[in-house]
Amino acid sequence: MIRRNKEQWLSLFQSQSQSGLSAAEFCNQQGLCDKYFSLRKKQLLPSADAFIRVAKSSLSETRDGLALNKTGLQCRVNGWVLQFESLPDAAWLSQLVKALS
Repeated sequence: MIRRNKEQWLSLFQSQSQSGLSAAEFCNQQGLCDKYFSLRKKQLLPSADAFIRVAKSSLSETRDGLALNKTGLQCRVNGWVLQFESLPDAAWLSQLVKALS
């Protein structure tokens, strides 16, 4: 078994996300155990499965609809305000924004 540090695991998670493959397909191609991959992802990215508060707001949109501050990311789309304590996966956020638009 190859030992990986946190940065190496995070790089693998990002590669899998950008590949468009499921975790199982990606792990099969990379020679990784998909169950261990999922376990490490939950351990190192606990916010990935965390509940995200979504609230309807009448606030006017910012120029670009995004505001990054000390507490995380705030995204405003068609009156919806999404607040994240940590930066979400870009592909996931893109799909969510499309769904709300």
